[in-house]
Amino acid sequence: MKKLILLFLAFVVSSFAAPGFVLLETAKSGKELTKAVSDAVAKAGFVPADERDLNVAFTKQFEHSDFELYYNLTVFDAKALGGILPNNPKLAGFVPYTVLIYQKKGDKKSFVGFVKSEAISLATGVKDKKTLAVLKKSEQSLEKELKAALKDSKEAKLSYMPTLKEDKELFFEAAIKLKASENGIAKKEALQKEFESTLEVEGFKISNITDVKSELEKVKVDMSKYEFFETYSICKLKVIYNASKERPEAGVFAPCSVYFYKLKGEALIHIGFPPTKNWVVHTVITNSEYVKIMREAEDIPKNMLREAAE
Repeated sequence: MKKLILLFLAFVVSSFAAPGFVLLETAKSGKELTKAVSDAVAKAGFVPADERDLNVAFTKQFEHSDFELYYNLTVFDAKALGGILPNNPKLAGFVPYTVLIYQKKGDKKSFVGFVKSEAISLATGVKDKKTLAVLKKSEQSLEKELKAALKDSKEAKLSYMPTLKEDKELFFEAAIKLKASENGIAKKEALQKEFESTLEVEGFKISNITDVKSELEKVKVDMSKYEFFETYSICKLKVIYNASKERPEAGVFAPCSVYFYKLKGEALIHIGFPPTKNWVVHTVITNSEYVKIMREAEDIPKNMLREAAE
């Protein structure tokens, strides 16, 4: 009996029931809404990486969309990250991350959302209190500016409440070992070329490439211990399109950020990203067909990177 109680308490400690993302509801729509959000993001000190209306792509590729608007801005807080990312490189799995804007057809309400520090911590395993406090402060700054720009906004009510726990499948990692004769940058470029080719053949899009090392050095962060540090923002439209049918808010986790970094003096290239299981557990996607589409899609970069690491 004591063992059962201890197991139950351990489960409770490692689990929590709360949404891993901010989701605001507003009556604003269209260009007025996207401009207000873009201005708020800049005012909060975030650096824009990319922005696009996926709804146009939905209609073009699938000849149908459930949305009037499905828009994402990929952004990052360089100043906040400067103090925490150099010693917590897995955080780059969320650099940049998405500020999602959407409105369903026939709905007078629009929604704006982005991932919270709790979701980032759960996926990456970063638990240091000071690090999480920096992430939380950045999150709160963004939310504050969004609410100021969207004065009628309020927290959206969800029809579900996820119960989350630590899970190794919430983050994928691989390490490519360099031979003594190999140049790290040359190896990285060859690896990324293969990565890009694999994704293109399988219908993925690379929406953005961020030189994290360079961007953080612009705000006077010491990144000298890294030979290189980059992230690729990748997505497969079919994945987002299907996930959004059940849970439009799952788009806060898209596109996926895949990082590539190498420490000076180390013969390893580190690669990692948060898989779509984050979408499933945080937004409680239950449609087995949609989950299968997500898994099959993410297996493509996973398998390619695993083979490269062998």
